[in-house]
Amino acid sequence: MVRHLRYSLGGLRFFVYIFILFECVLASIASYLLYYLNCLSWFSAVLLQAFMDISGHYKQLFQAYGDSPQACQWSSRESQIYRLTYLLGVTNPNGLQHSDKILDFGCGTAALADLLRDVNIQASYTGVDIVDEFLDCGRAKHPHHHFCKQGDIQPNQTFDYIFISGTFNNYTGNNELFFETTMRWCWRHCSHAIAFNLFSTYVDYQDSGLWYKAPEQTIQFIKSNFGHSTPFQMLNDYVLPSGAIPSEYTVYVYRQPTK
Repeated sequence: MVRHLRYSLGGLRFFVYIFILFECVLASIASYLLYYLNCLSWFSAVLLQAFMDISGHYKQLFQAYGDSPQACQWSSRESQIYRLTYLLGVTNPNGLQHSDKILDFGCGTAALADLLRDVNIQASYTGVDIVDEFLDCGRAKHPHHHFCKQGDIQPNQTFDYIFISGTFNNYTGNNELFFETTMRWCWRHCSHAIAFNLFSTYVDYQDSGLWYKAPEQTIQFIKSNFGHSTPFQMLNDYVLPSGAIPSEYTVYVYRQPTK
């Protein structure tokens, strides 16, 4: 009788210990989830504020300059088109095909769509921006193309090429977060390659209103986030037209080395 009672009490203590351990594990998981959700809320709030500030800035530029390079903070159409042409180099050796689907992330007034029209490339074009006036401008010029906000892109929607020109240039105080989240998002929606440009930190003078990123940090981000074997090219051997800001570089990141 006593022996059976001891066994019963021992079994009860075992289940109590298991229950306490289970509660501790649940409490730890709940704590981590709460921390994660708080981080997400903070990231979302930070990015939202940055987007609102940048959106207001470009709304004012569009009101002042209309459909022009200056509305997108470029010094001239020549420098704007030069950068876009260099980004299109990611499509070599075959070039951009009519069947390709492309995403212009931070499309502005749709200068890339203008360029493709001028060289008679009828690729499937989607322009994404946070400024409604830019999207309306693009729709008016190119009604057969698609212009929308980033959130309108479907989770499983992919593009052969994604182009990002000047989108990372303005200093917001949260540029690293914006750069990293944007690049990861683009990588998920890219089937072949991403082409983007950045200002290098290797300059004699840095404008307080602009953002600069060291090339070696960009390489580290690519390898850490997209895989150590991910092929890429980094180019800074070109000279921009007179009057343009120097010491920028262009990066091609490939999901596939050739097409």
